[in-house]
Amino acid sequence: MRLIILLFIFISSCNYPDVDDIPENQDLEITTKDRINIFKLIQSNEEND
Repeated sequence: MRLIILLFIFISSCNYPDVDDIPENQDLEITTKDRINIFKLIQSNEEND
């Protein structure tokens, strides 16, 4: 039981990135070039399976 409590405290103390941590001026728009790269990554992943 003590181990579970310690694990919970450790996990809850880890600072995961939050949506609020993204700067407001960050450009999150997905361009055509990004879409092509994503498509190529998906294709290469499917070929490796």
